[in-house]
Amino acid sequence: MPYGRRHPVPAPTLGTVTPPTCPACPTRPALWKDTSTTAPGAADHWHWHCAGCRTLYEPTASHKVRFTYAPLRR
Repeated sequence: MPYGRRHPVPAPTLGTVTPPTCPACPTRPALWKDTSTTAPGAADHWHWHCAGCRTLYEPTASHKVRFTYAPLRR
């Protein structure tokens, strides 16, 4: 490529982050992130909650990384 010509830089794509579904419910509803036990300055402790069967699930290590922080925006 000649000097001075640039390739266009693709914009970062942010995929939608969808929560996991409940493994116990036949309709497999999405779990919601229950942050009722978190507070500013406290340890980040949250869990998944199913509104259908009212079961609490501990997030996996990858869930902690993926769902603890908000996605970057441009």
